Amino acid sequence: MGLVWAPLFTTTRSWPAACDPGGLAEYFNGFLRRLKAAGAEVGVVPAVTPLYCVRELVATSPLSLISMIDPLAAELASRGARRVAIFGTRYSIESGFFGLLEHVEFIRPRPDEVDLIHNIYAELLRDGQGSEEQHSSLTALAHTLIERDEVDAIPFSGTDLSLIFNEANTDLPHIDCAAVHLEAILKELLNDAPLD
Repeated sequence: MGLVWAPLFTTTRSWPAACDPGGLAEYFNGFLRRLKAAGAEVGVVPAVTPLYCVRELVATSPLSLISMIDPLAAELASRGARRVAIFGTRYSIESGFFGLLEHVEFIRPRPDEVDLIHNIYAELLRDGQGSEEQHSSLTALAHTLIERDEVDAIPFSGTDLSLIFNEANTDLPHIDCAAVHLEAILKELLNDAPLD
């Protein structure tokens, strides 16, 4: 049996700001212990910012966790992406995906560009919808990063970016981290499914 569990950004974002990965892992483990008691065998944290505590969480989780890191690393390698710039929360951007991906150079946008990305992402979370202006701003910034900083790909490390980006309107080399993770989750769960 599998379980998908999504922590709330508004709740989890305070731990990276406070530099408390152990506290965030324990917060998640409280939920994971209850889910295990209810019969869950697998846990998933389908978000990037909470990966801030993934080392602590993996070491203490009562459930096996399906990682976003391994499938993302495989996708980056399959595309030959060596230089990437993240679109998501400032915590993900400034940490270079929390140091979880090897063999990839994270190009940090300039401070005002990080503010733009983070603020648009926070607006998407708050409003639950995006605008053409947000799409245009991030698309222009992506092209700047690709040209100025020779970025190979832009991982979209926030599910809410799907409010403004989709395959039809995205003309830049990107990786939807949520889609890559979902594919890995389905593969894991379907491989464990009994055959009828």
